[in-house]
Amino acid sequence: MDISAQQLAELLLGIARAQAAMIQGLENEMAGIRSRIVPALQNVAHMRDHPQPTLTDLPVRVLLGTLGSALNRALKPQETREALARSND
Repeated sequence: MDISAQQLAELLLGIARAQAAMIQGLENEMAGIRSRIVPALQNVAHMRDHPQPTLTDLPVRVLLGTLGSALNRALKPQETREALARSND
């Protein structure tokens, strides 16, 4: 099965939205949980180590991008597609 960079970006975004919904559900049940989850995600995404994301960092950065505008350093959908396109070169 061949998958384009566009399709992969859309898939990653869909998965990230599902994960964000789960985090929101946890937040509704356990107030303040997001303040513990987000730093852990930022650590896994290597936000400080790698300003330019690697393919390994990409899924977590997409998830961070879906969690809210306060996380503006995470990738946005267009940047996700661009990062995937660069990796195919």
